[in-house]
Amino acid sequence: MAQLDLISMAILGKNVNFDKVIKMVDDMVALLKKEQQDDDDKKEMCEMQLDKAEDDLKVLETTVADLEKSIADGNN
Repeated sequence: MAQLDLISMAILGKNVNFDKVIKMVDDMVALLKKEQQDDDDKKEMCEMQLDKAEDDLKVLETTVADLEKSIADGNN
């Protein structure tokens, strides 16, 4: 009897169209891919800026050390 109810539901049931849902999912996947690429590009830019800042810091530390040595030599 349960099988007949299931078959009856399948025959009488509405034909459901998932085209809108599939399009929404496809659009979301495309958007997420674009956002991921934007994030990857931003991360790369930030890493380059951090590397440059670290290089600049090393140069400044060397300059400060040289100036401190010059001051110490001048005081002697």
